[in-house]
Amino acid sequence: MVIPTMTGPEALMLTLLALLLVGMVAIGVLGVVAVYRLARALQVSAPWIYVACAFIPYISTFTLLIINHRASAALKRGGIRVGLMGADRGDLLRIGTAMPQSVPANTR
Repeated sequence: MVIPTMTGPEALMLTLLALLLVGMVAIGVLGVVAVYRLARALQVSAPWIYVACAFIPYISTFTLLIINHRASAALKRGGIRVGLMGADRGDLLRIGTAMPQSVPANTR
């Protein structure tokens, strides 16, 4: 029995497509996990609804906008300023939740 093998540009293209597919699946799984964890942190009564909506095209965009708005509102209620690039680092340092810029070598 002879097993056909692929060589040349076809094999390279197939390998690249396989890697792209694996990467897209990994990013999708991480995104869904992040949506679920954020919904749980915001104490949403049914976080699984956000997870289900994350799989529906176009609806997932609105789902992310809604959960982002709720997270920003929760941070603002806590006295943390939120801008386009996220929470203000100074406010996070003030309340003691931010990591320092550099960690000394003897504490690792």
